[in-house]
Amino acid sequence: MHELAIASEVIRIALESVPSDRDANILCINIEIGELSCVQSESLEFAFQALSKATPLENAKLNITRIEPL
Repeated sequence: MHELAIASEVIRIALESVPSDRDANILCINIEIGELSCVQSESLEFAFQALSKATPLENAKLNITRIEPL
């Protein structure tokens, strides 16, 4: 289940972008995933919701766009 690791990394990157001198809530995150990546969108969303509890991302929406292969 590499979706858990992907969600964890997305959260880490997003939290690094929040200025440390103020409280902030992130409303949405947009990511693109290749169709051939074998990432399950539902599993990624579930992992994201579980890992983002009690963080500025807790209420954020994860917008996933699937990218067709070239």
